[in-house]
Amino acid sequence: FFLRALARKHNKKISELEMVIFDAKENLKAISEIEESAQELEKNLKKLTKEYHEIAKKLSVKRSESAKILAKKVEEELKFLKMDGVKFLVKLIDNNKTIAPNGYEGARFQAAINNNNFDDIAKIASGGELSRFMLALKVSLLGVKSIPTIIFDEIDSGIGGGTADVVGKRLKILAQDLQVLVVTHQAQIAAKANLHFKISKTTNDKVRTHIERLDSQGSKQEIARMLSGEKITEAGIAAAQSLIEG
Repeated sequence: FFLRALARKHNKKISELEMVIFDAKENLKAISEIEESAQELEKNLKKLTKEYHEIAKKLSVKRSESAKILAKKVEEELKFLKMDGVKFLVKLIDNNKTIAPNGYEGARFQAAINNNNFDDIAKIASGGELSRFMLALKVSLLGVKSIPTIIFDEIDSGIGGGTADVVGKRLKILAQDLQVLVVTHQAQIAAKANLHFKISKTTNDKVRTHIERLDSQGSKQEIARMLSGEKITEAGIAAAQSLIEG
């Protein structure tokens, strides 16, 4: 009668009661192992948390030092890019020691333009200024792991011939370590490139954009056109050749 009562309680046959005992023992063992595992995990968590804070503190010190060095380098580069009155700041944003993948802080690039207060570059810089900020940053960070390709659109906005020549030289330095694509109307910048594409538009029933790869002669002709206008002169050709060789 006792065995039948147990069988009804567990919704089993009498012959299956032995398996109920076996399953109960296995479950009890698993619970015991889980408790031990939880204790071990808690111990590891405390250890790793301590290690995290030690590393994060060291990283914070290095970040603070590197932020000042980078800001100084970028300001030096900006002087070459006709932005010598601009101040640059790497602002570290503290997360109140919260555990995060990047450590205790994040970073924002800020600038003070025309003697104004510092603000995020993305908010206050024009398209041409953004391109020059990017160029200054990339040149300052040469030797640091970088993306393989970078594109500059209208980096020559608001700069003259002498500054354009320096910008072109900076772009050429940058192109030694990664691929640089530049959209420009400045002959001094275009002349520094290793390869040229001429981009033009036609308007018939639709507006179409054409891209033509130029050979060395085509590059010289196009740079001369940028210098002297649609009517290419011998002086323009000579000037283009001088820019390319320089």
